[in-house]
Amino acid sequence: MMAKNALPTIHYFPGDVAFASELCKTMGWPGFPIDTHNFPDGESLIRVHPKPGSKSFVIRSFNDPNEKIFPTLCAADALRRAGAKRVGLIAPYLAYLRQDKLFQEGEAVSQRVIANVLGAAFDEILTLEAHLHRIQKLSEIFSCKALSISAAPAMAEWVRKKKSPVVVVGPDEESEPWVRSIGRLAKLPYIVGKKSRYGDRRVRIDFPSPIDHPKAIIVDDIASTGATIAVAAKALAKLGVKEVDVAVVHPVFARGALRRIQAAGVRKLVSGNSIADPTNAISLTGLIAEKLSPKLRQR
Repeated sequence: MMAKNALPTIHYFPGDVAFASELCKTMGWPGFPIDTHNFPDGESLIRVHPKPGSKSFVIRSFNDPNEKIFPTLCAADALRRAGAKRVGLIAPYLAYLRQDKLFQEGEAVSQRVIANVLGAAFDEILTLEAHLHRIQKLSEIFSCKALSISAAPAMAEWVRKKKSPVVVVGPDEESEPWVRSIGRLAKLPYIVGKKSRYGDRRVRIDFPSPIDHPKAIIVDDIASTGATIAVAAKALAKLGVKEVDVAVVHPVFARGALRRIQAAGVRKLVSGNSIADPTNAISLTGLIAEKLSPKLRQR
């Protein structure tokens, strides 16, 4: 058993190595890989470092959530059995939050399901830019301590490096508070569109005109099908914008999403490192570190 005052430990799955390594370096905490063995029938056996810190964190980003949720729950159990007194979850991207009410009879409210299972397994949960609609805070649905951290400061830092004149663009009214925050932090003007959705891949976006800026940066929390970003880029081009870049927090990128975005005339696409992807250019790790360490918050 480790000493009572030992440093917290970070435990990570293979897909989260880069994020975990950066966080370990920032915090000065030891990190250990989580081993997964798959049996022939598809079951998984999870093994953690046999001597975790009294306080331990699992890092797991929940793209492909159906494959990842159960092994993550097993990792929490394994850490407690190995001696960890408190186990936290750092989920840079947390899935299953969009279904927050009963839209049709016979459906599950998946937001409540994920909150119940993760809240029971962990003592604390940190995530980035949770995709929330009718609730304001994760603490409203999780039984454990849970916090969604805004990615606006990191996004604004990247946007601020762009040469003016440039306008920050949000694809819909729902994004307005977040886009306004990025615009103010970056000291740049912003606009938001009006989106009408006709299906998972069919949307229409209208922007106020005229747009007196030759360059635009579309910012969004999630890029999944790429349909919203592609339609927004085309609408901006029709209004005279000559150069469109895109910055997203979570690069989920379903099949065909990148081709769809590129075909819309987007010049450059970058993402946060919440999900490992070649487009990662914005580090979000420091935002997590600031919440973990009071000393970092005071810098």
